[in-house]
Amino acid sequence: HIKGERSLFIGIIIKRLIALFVKIVENVFEFQKFAVRVMPKISEEKRQARRDQILDASWRCFSRKGIHYTSMDDIVREANLSFGAVYLYYKSKEELILAAFASAFQGMREILSPILLADNPLPPPAFVREIAKVISSHAHRDGLNFGVAFLMGWSEAQSNPKLKEIIVAGQLA
Repeated sequence: HIKGERSLFIGIIIKRLIALFVKIVENVFEFQKFAVRVMPKISEEKRQARRDQILDASWRCFSRKGIHYTSMDDIVREANLSFGAVYLYYKSKEELILAAFASAFQGMREILSPILLADNPLPPPAFVREIAKVISSHAHRDGLNFGVAFLMGWSEAQSNPKLKEIIVAGQLA
């Protein structure tokens, strides 16, 4: 008789635990619906601005300390963000390095395109001077020497196939 009461008692406890679990799950789903409605969506422009902020901070660090001696902690501090914010956009230092170089080559293409695609091309000596002037001003901006960071990147590309692919593609574009 005691065994039957124990089974009945255990059955009641299990039913109550299941009911409690169902209630918890319902509350979680209700909260998620609420969170989706209340939490603001970040626009793609703001996401890109945050990526650019992180990339700019990484270039400043790379130009001061070099690629290998720059830590994610340095970049987080330079960007004035939290680790979570930086890792939300870039999962690792290598991913950040690849994005920085891809972005740098895109930027270089943008500033060189007017010279390279001009309707009235400059004579060769003036063309070379203009290209050198644009590259030099781009490499020496914000009081930093980004040219050194580029040289380190080309060196790093010798042992990093992904970076090498980005650099080669950037030079051929």
